[in-house]
Amino acid sequence: MGSNIEKMKILLSILAVIITFISCAQDDTVYGNAYRYLKAYKDKSPFISSTFVFEKIYGEDFYNAYDILSTEAKIKKKVLRYGIWMVDTDTNFYINIMRYGYTDMFIKFEKKANYYYFKAQPQLPAIQKGATNDLYMFGLAGAAVAVVLEERKRSPFWHAVLDFDNDVVYYLTKEYIEELLNKYPDLKYDFNNEQDKVDIEVLKLYLERVNEKYSSF
Repeated sequence: MGSNIEKMKILLSILAVIITFISCAQDDTVYGNAYRYLKAYKDKSPFISSTFVFEKIYGEDFYNAYDILSTEAKIKKKVLRYGIWMVDTDTNFYINIMRYGYTDMFIKFEKKANYYYFKAQPQLPAIQKGATNDLYMFGLAGAAVAVVLEERKRSPFWHAVLDFDNDVVYYLTKEYIEELLNKYPDLKYDFNNEQDKVDIEVLKLYLERVNEKYSSF
């Protein structure tokens, strides 16, 4: 009997270690610079340089999403959650998409050229019927937002692009990609020959091809 109890204690201890390991594995602990807005980033003027802890958020409605948990810097929780636009690390950006009219979370982006894909449902109400990427832009918490609000609840429009250099978010649509491709005739030729121009994987492919062109300049 005593032997069984000891075995049970050992198994419970091992299980506790495994659970702790899995929990920690879901977190990103990174050192980086926090910025309130894009101009501060371009001016290389972070308001915090510290270690940050992000927790992975899982779900089908978003991609590479994180919640910011803590930092070694002495700041209020409200500032940590709502006062940071971006945390910049050596290889990644963690960007607060609430600034663009989305839910309260950060998206982790691997650094690349300029156009960053993400998936999330917009939270702003439908203000302008029939608005398009070209026609509807407005300011929100120091950042510009460009969204098709009328159709925000349709899942195809949960796919979005952050134009990093201009601090603007667009829906990833056929029309948006065609607009980008106007600068690259060779890519536009290829895109025009695609059978399914609205397929999200095709759109993501051409976004990456635009990024490759963009980074070569």
